Amino acid sequence: ASFGAITDRSDERRRALDVQLRVGSYAFDNTHAVRGEFPDFGMFFNSPVDIPIDNDPMAIRAALWYETQQRYRDAVEALSHARTNAGLRVAPEDSSPDFSRESPQQYIEAPESLVVDRNAWEAKLRRYTAPFAQQHDIYGANAYFNATVETHWYVNSEGTTIQTSQPGYRLYIAAFSKADDGMELPRYESFYAATPDGLPDDQTVLRAVDRMIGDLQALRRAPAIDPYTGPAILSGRASAVFFHEILGHRLEGHRQKNEDEGQTFAHHVAEAVLPAGFSVSFDPTLRKLGNTDLAGYYRYDDEGVKARRVGVIERGVLKTFLMSRMPIQGFANSNGHGRRQVGFTAVARQSNLIVQVAAPKTRAQLKQQLIDQMRQQHKPFGLFFDDIEGGFTITQRGIPNAFEVLPIMVYRVFPDGREELVRGVDLIGTPLTVFSKVTAGDDQVAVFNGMCGAESGYVPVSAVSPGILISQIEIQKKPKSSERPPILPPPPRDPSPDTGNVVLRAMRDELARSMADLHLDTMPRPYFLSYRIDDATHLNAAASRGSLINSAAGRNRRLTVELRIGDYTFDNTNFLGMPSDMSDFMGEFGGGMGELPLDDDYSALRRELWLATDGSYKSAVSDIAEKRAVLANRTRRTDLPDFSREDPVTITDTVPVPRLDRATVESIVRSASAAFVNAPDVYQSEVTWSGGFARTWYVNSEGTSYTRVVPWGSVHARASSQATDGLPLEDGIAEFAATPDELPGREALTRRVQDFASRFTKLRATPPSETYNGPVLFEGSAAAELFASAVGTDLSADRAPVSDNGMLQRMGGAEGLIDQIGSRVLPRAFTVVENPTIRQFDGKVIGGALVDDEGVRTRETRLVERGVLKTLLTTRVPVTGIPRSTGSRRGGGPAVTNLFVTTDSGLTDAQLRKRALALVAQQGTTGYAIVVRRIGRGGSLRGLGGVMSMMRSGGLSGGGAIPVADAVKLFPDGHEEPIRGALLAGVTAASFKDIAAASRSRTALTMPARVGMRGMFLMLGAMRRSSLGGMFSQTATFVVPSLLFEELSIRKPTGDGIAPPAFGPPWVETTRE
Repeated sequence: ASFGAITDRSDERRRALDVQLRVGSYAFDNTHAVRGEFPDFGMFFNSPVDIPIDNDPMAIRAALWYETQQRYRDAVEALSHARTNAGLRVAPEDSSPDFSRESPQQYIEAPESLVVDRNAWEAKLRRYTAPFAQQHDIYGANAYFNATVETHWYVNSEGTTIQTSQPGYRLYIAAFSKADDGMELPRYESFYAATPDGLPDDQTVLRAVDRMIGDLQALRRAPAIDPYTGPAILSGRASAVFFHEILGHRLEGHRQKNEDEGQTFAHHVAEAVLPAGFSVSFDPTLRKLGNTDLAGYYRYDDEGVKARRVGVIERGVLKTFLMSRMPIQGFANSNGHGRRQVGFTAVARQSNLIVQVAAPKTRAQLKQQLIDQMRQQHKPFGLFFDDIEGGFTITQRGIPNAFEVLPIMVYRVFPDGREELVRGVDLIGTPLTVFSKVTAGDDQVAVFNGMCGAESGYVPVSAVSPGILISQIEIQKKPKSSERPPILPPPPRDPSPDTGNVVLRAMRDELARSMADLHLDTMPRPYFLSYRIDDATHLNAAASRGSLINSAAGRNRRLTVELRIGDYTFDNTNFLGMPSDMSDFMGEFGGGMGELPLDDDYSALRRELWLATDGSYKSAVSDIAEKRAVLANRTRRTDLPDFSREDPVTITDTVPVPRLDRATVESIVRSASAAFVNAPDVYQSEVTWSGGFARTWYVNSEGTSYTRVVPWGSVHARASSQATDGLPLEDGIAEFAATPDELPGREALTRRVQDFASRFTKLRATPPSETYNGPVLFEGSAAAELFASAVGTDLSADRAPVSDNGMLQRMGGAEGLIDQIGSRVLPRAFTVVENPTIRQFDGKVIGGALVDDEGVRTRETRLVERGVLKTLLTTRVPVTGIPRSTGSRRGGGPAVTNLFVTTDSGLTDAQLRKRALALVAQQGTTGYAIVVRRIGRGGSLRGLGGVMSMMRSGGLSGGGAIPVADAVKLFPDGHEEPIRGALLAGVTAASFKDIAAASRSRTALTMPARVGMRGMFLMLGAMRRSSLGGMFSQTATFVVPSLLFEELSIRKPTGDGIAPPAFGPPWVETTRE
């Protein structure tokens, strides 16, 4: 929630599989350190795999089998590399084994249940954040409630079997203000409990909120401090973070072995490292300290080793280290501290850090010692660190082995005992120096519960410490922004009930105020301002082999602000400058990546609009100044205006909202994915369903307003295997629809997936494609896909933005085919028309819109007539020869909505095939034609795999190689022979000038809408300028006849085959039994 309104709600259940596989021996295995080479960051991250949440043993075994095969191949390769590396390097400093032998463990506990009253907690979050809305100078305030139950199943080949289940409930409140000099002033409160009853009651939380508000007001008035060295007291909470960051990480065992680490304490065992009265232990078996639950509690670590208390420092003397199953010199076994986030490799990590002092002082006594130190050192003041937000430490060699702790509430303590709040403090130093200055501790013990991030990911930890006195610390100035606080005061709160169209009322009222009053000193007012709010509801589900993998539903609201200063001829837009720092890149005051309230809360919505508009105005002022400076040193090639004038409209463009039934969708993906159960040669498979709708409100300062509902839907089926020649085999089918209601139902989708599974299985034994030059016929959806990929984006006129960076200038896009207007781009028989107002084709719903994203009424645009390019799709950014918008703005730029390609000399499908064979006979080379029925766009099962395969093939445009998913050789006698792995090379928009023939029939293909390179840069710029466009799926439909090309090139697949799986899949073994 934010400022009294809910901004996000979600629930999710997932199962993630981690396979940690070792080959070699305990002494030397595939994890052995490779020294003297560029670090392999991938060794710590293994990309967890989502597996079925249904308790289907075979579906789970299928995932286990597939992932084990992948890990085994990787491990064998890594072991070979490690052995070679070891033979080329000097002996390591620590020659301990790579893996320790541990006793097998057996432990099973019942799964815990999540106990959450969602409505009650939403009401609480509204109540907790509402007081911040009363403050004019608090610019961000959020409260988050998170409830989780993590159930872990762990088995290993040594005989360990463990099942644990651990709930956790967190409440986190964050707010920030700004000082007059631009410094951001954050304040945080967090609460953790193992049960919902363990969290504080409402009155306790509201008192904490009141303290936060008081602290922020005090910080705004507080003086900024200069760099300083001298004595300081750290409160228990601040000391806990201090010990965690500076001491705890340096006691993690693997850091003593890694030769890239500083190894601060590696050779100090049995030596004093702290004062004699200080002891430090780590105890993951400790659930509570007093009434406070500890986040670092667990029964077994992530390597199956029983948790235990470890006394690392006793009365100042270092005794041992935190150990995982990576032995180090002098310490051969784990002590139960091998920890990791899902998807990472376990290393030694902290748990519950406990600092104890043998003879604690009272706080008054510790303060007196501080004053005594000040006098001895002749310091005008000392420091008291009361609260800290976190910190970080650097433990590696080659860079300064230092730390930085980030305080929030810091006080100057004067010799007479007075305390003065200061701001802008960062606590810095080096570990050995600061530990030598620790003097005493008090009796005020405090707990810090949080998440700790390191090379094995984020893990929950606790740190418990008394307050401590350090005789000498060093502070430096905190970085600060130079941006001023908001120009306008907060919008007035509306005491009247939130009735009617609250969203539009809030938008119109804040737009009117901004246009009337928003300006800074002598800087110009906006001449144009628009708000667009997209309220998106979505439902997604995925299944494999009949078992559900995940299911998620959600809703969010996102804001796009477009603010222009200058005039229609020259303004701040069409410029892409390099951000001066990260805060400039992401935007400030919460507008950059934030979401709008889901509640129809007038005051909360206006507050967010106010902050986003302020950020956009300041960016606009900066951008227009930068743009003028850049152009002052250039000869402008065009005098095109930056923005076109368009007629104001008021439009309601709504369609029926689709019904999103979660149970029905889950049943659909379960049924369809079960088709792969009867395809034993498919190693991995998945069916996904996604659908939703976005409700949009738009207003601008010219008088335009619209409301719109845009639904979308898609289904994917994907499969992977290995061809008989060893080459990897991946394929998928996808169907996109203008509404979820148009997607195939359960029975229809199941039949389609069965057909796909059958074809995919046969593809394993299909001969690979050969190099080919000759006639290629694209039938049905393949023709539409090809036209969309190679020509579709070029039919939009993207204007390259001015940039102060040469690389960005070159990458910022071009104006498509604008220099070919008036030239022939297709055969004379072809006409191409864009018409978003058409909602159906041959009885199929194809989407459409009455108004584009900029509020321009859509209309028919005749792009190509008798083969000649007449115009291009544009937005309100004029391009050469096209001064007005065609009503085609979608997302970041102009894009197709419904594109219709027709020919007046179309052939029947049979005639088209005969024509292809006739061309083959004329050329007399190959003896067959290639018929393409589907282009590869089904995606990859393994995240980046699809992206990487596209990069290898050269992409889908610009002349790169296009992967072909379904193609055959067509012979003169009419028989067909399938081919595998074909890559279509060298197809560009220019290739379509020489289409040999086309069909009378046309196929309507709906697919995700695409914008050009400039559109992507514009969306990136929108993120920078404190606004974020609606992040929902927009579709485009291409209606295209089958297309015959007289000569295209096919490349054969590249790459080497890989060894077959070491053992067969579990379903094959079950069948044999």
